[in-house]
Formats: sequence, C-alpha cells, structure tokens
Amino acid sequence: MKHLISALALAALSVTCAQAGNPLFPKLFTADPAAIVDKGRVYLYVGHDQARPQDKDYVMHEWRVYSTCDMVNWRDDGVPLTPFTFSWDDIDPGVFIDDDGQAYLYWGNTMLKYAKLKRNMTEFDGPIHVVEVPNFTEAPYLHKRTGTYYLSYAQHFPEEIAYMTGPSPTGPWTPRGVIMGKNDKTKTIHQAFIEFNGKSYVLYHNAELPGGGEWRRSVAVEEVRYNADGAIQPIAQTKEGPKANPSLGCKPAT
Repeated sequence: MKHLISALALAALSVTCAQAGNPLFPKLFTADPAAIVDKGRVYLYVGHDQARPQDKDYVMHEWRVYSTCDMVNWRDDGVPLTPFTFSWDDIDPGVFIDDDGQAYLYWGNTMLKYAKLKRNMTEFDGPIHVVEVPNFTEAPYLHKRTGTYYLSYAQHFPEEIAYMTGPSPTGPWTPRGVIMGKNDKTKTIHQAFIEFNGKSYVLYHNAELPGGGEWRRSVAVEEVRYNADGAIQPIAQTKEGPKANPSLGCKPAT
C-alpha cells in the first residue's frame, strides 16, 4: 500500500504544471501556441523548443498539450505528435470553424494563405487563396467575437502582433493596427485568441525564462479587453498573467 500511495503521488505530480504567472511552464521552453475551448476546459498546443544554449537554430521534435479549467493551473496532457517536418513557406497552420460548421485553414510565411476544409478536416474543399497583407510575416490566427471576425498575425521582423477585422472568415479585411509589441530576447512572436468563461485571452510567446533566447522561447497568457467599437486594446506582457477564472465544477490538479 505504501508503494501504491507513492506511485499515485508521483503520477499526480507528473501532470501538474505551472501555477499563476508568466511564462506558464518554467521547466520547458515552449512556443507557437494554439488553443481551443471544450467543455469548460482550455487545451493549449505548443511546440517544444529543445535547442541547447550553444545551438543556432530551432530544434523542435514534438508538440505538447496542456490544459486548464481556471487559466492559472495547467495540466500536462502529454505529447500527441512526434516528430514532424515542414516547409518554411507553409508554416503556422491554424484552423477556424465557423458557426455553420464550415472549417477554414490559415497558414503561411511572408504570404498569407487560406482554404476551406472538407468535413473530414484532412482535405481542401476548393482552391488555396492568397491574401495580400502588407508587412505580413507569419502566424495567422482567426477568431470571432460578437459577429466580427478578427484575423491576427505577426508582422515585420523582429515581429509584432497586428490584426484586421472583417464581416466573414474571408474578409474583406480592414487593418486595425498593432496590439502587442516586439519581444526583447527573440525576434518572433505568435498569438492565439480564445474566449473562456466570460473573458477573453491571448496566448503568445516571449523568451523570458532563465536561459531563454531566440531558439528557447516561453509561452505566456494575458487577458484581452475590447473597446465598445470592438477594437482590441493594446496588450502588455506581464509577469503576473491573468487572475484565476474557474469554470463551473473546476477541480485543478494540485
């Protein structure tokens, strides 16, 4: 029985992650967040930066999944995919599913592309479209709020987060400006917006963990606020992060 209790304790520790504060995961370097909300829980997908301090390029052999029911306590849900490869022209895929069930895939590096997806989510339903976006670099991410579509992305290099709004998932798009500035220790930045339990959040990465840098980045989260006209207010990076916002019946791992 003593050994069983010890094993259970170790298992509990293995799925408990960072609590309150940014960056979210102090034991691993993580980057390029994407997130979904399902049944009172946020699921966060991140790349794992595995470069050593002496390395001069990205080393990313796996995606990792974390989840939370209160935006403060995060559970490690493991590694769903390893390894993977990509082409620089076709990176940062992000899927948006509209209220009518139609799914869209957005991606690109220096050129923004999108396409409709079939119901099976593995095939295009029509041609690939290219959108002319001045200064677009990468990381397109679409979210919808009160009938408006928000297409955010990283622009310039070093990167900053900008966004556009439109009446549909395919535009036409109106540029709305920069909402998060450049990072100090890495040239990249990458965002994902979610609505959770009555509040809005953005996940992004910087390089603020000890030993962090260009190839060793760190995912963080901030609360997002909108003006009455729907414009996103400028978002500051903080060490504190958002306050706890537990969903109904939330029982975070401790």
